[in-house]
Amino acid sequence: PHAIRATSKGLLSRRDDGWVSLPVQHAVYQRRGGLCVRKGARGRVGRVSSLLPEVPEVHQLHWPDREDADKLVIFGGKGFEWQFTHDGHGRKAREVLDSRPSNREDVIHRMIDDGYIEPHVSFFGDIWAFDSKTGRWTQIGLAGPSPVARWKPSTTTADGGRTMILFGGCQGTEVTGILNDLWTFTVLPGEPLRALWTQVFTANPPPKRRGHITATNKTHLIIVGGKSYTEDTGTVVLADVWATPLATLGLGDAFSPASGVWTRGQDFPGTPRWGATGEIVKKSNGDEVLLTFGGRRYDEEATADSGESVYVYYGELWMYDLKANSWSLLQPKGAAPHKRDHHGATVIKGDYYVFGGRVSPTRDADSDLNDLWSFSLRTMTWTRHEPARQSPMPAPRFMPGFTATMWEGEEVPTVFGGESLPGSTKTASRNDVWVFVPARHGGHEWKQLWDNKCEPDSVEVREAAEETFLDAVEAPGTWYPAAAAAVAILAVGAVASTSSWRSASRDAVSGEEPFLVSERGQYVPPMVAYHALS
Repeated sequence: PHAIRATSKGLLSRRDDGWVSLPVQHAVYQRRGGLCVRKGARGRVGRVSSLLPEVPEVHQLHWPDREDADKLVIFGGKGFEWQFTHDGHGRKAREVLDSRPSNREDVIHRMIDDGYIEPHVSFFGDIWAFDSKTGRWTQIGLAGPSPVARWKPSTTTADGGRTMILFGGCQGTEVTGILNDLWTFTVLPGEPLRALWTQVFTANPPPKRRGHITATNKTHLIIVGGKSYTEDTGTVVLADVWATPLATLGLGDAFSPASGVWTRGQDFPGTPRWGATGEIVKKSNGDEVLLTFGGRRYDEEATADSGESVYVYYGELWMYDLKANSWSLLQPKGAAPHKRDHHGATVIKGDYYVFGGRVSPTRDADSDLNDLWSFSLRTMTWTRHEPARQSPMPAPRFMPGFTATMWEGEEVPTVFGGESLPGSTKTASRNDVWVFVPARHGGHEWKQLWDNKCEPDSVEVREAAEETFLDAVEAPGTWYPAAAAAVAILAVGAVASTSSWRSASRDAVSGEEPFLVSERGQYVPPMVAYHALS
């Protein structure tokens, strides 16, 4: 929106087509200096980073003009954030605020303990960068529009890690919210960290989907499988393969006459599934192939017979030869990973790595994993990577963000977020960061770079609550809903640099109380102007 303003009736957003009402119950407690919980985000190698949700997208991205060029970047996912409850907007909350206790922390304790603030499931569309050297999160400034919040999208990187590519995903828990939009995320030079989302429109986009595979080789972007939905067929699991030249995205060395068009490849010949992973690796002759592993499907016949939902999990390893447009089922030698879905995958030094995942639809503690494996196409073997003795371990989880990042000059497996069992999105989502690094005395060990911090009594949450509530208490004039105050506070950074202000008369649309207009034409809630001027 071009502007957000608070009124006694809630929030109004001014867009190109006029004023739009916004929900009053706006999220307040996304962590300052870090992230709260999410899963289902995604990420890759290139040089980027990610944050706390289920199914977050995670990559390493590269800002070429910076000394600290490589960042772990995350986008999207499903998780929770702290919000005001209904009582938090009403008389009870105001009584606490009006009491103005001398000990400010008492306000926060009372708000949380009395249930005025609680976790709410959310879908995220923000993007953050993590610096493994300093252990700090930075929210990336965006120039222009950006994708809607979602989970279970699929992303990959291109252009030497300077660009992340996003396709599809889902706006809600139900598959009916699936998408098929295509975006590129390109890093921009200068300070602070900035980037640009660009939506790419094509002539014949693949069907909407989630839980699919997205990958790039030297010349093309490839989409494989996933779960889809139409009103005619209902939920359907896909086996299709699509490719479009990187030139479609403004990437690549040469113009392709097929730019802007998708080409259908050979369908996956196995049983259709979703929640699998896929990465591009090279054969010994240099040819690029796509390796895919895992996934699951819903078994309708077994469900009908048993009366309970039955899912089939897969541990097959398939190879798609892009040049020959053909699939083959590989037969690795020796031990292999357990069947699973919604795990993480990446490529390090030419080998295909997988981490974690889910092995059962139940919410039992043994239904998710934290094991790390790699597959070598050269030797046709899987290797399990065990940490050194007494090494800490990431908790078992599914839908993690998993990628490769640089650690002391070496590419290492990196884990962010996900959900651990038993539990739910509100109770078991994570936002911790781990790397698997060489140990001092030989072997490797897991090292935690960011703790799983998003409890209601954490310092970050209490600080954010204190800032929000005390600003609401101290602001002169009309009492605003707490959520409106939170939005105003979040907006301060964007408008505080405006040097002069002018008053405006009543809003011609809503007839509400006077507001302020910056010289840039931004409508500013009174509390924002108050803090900017003070």
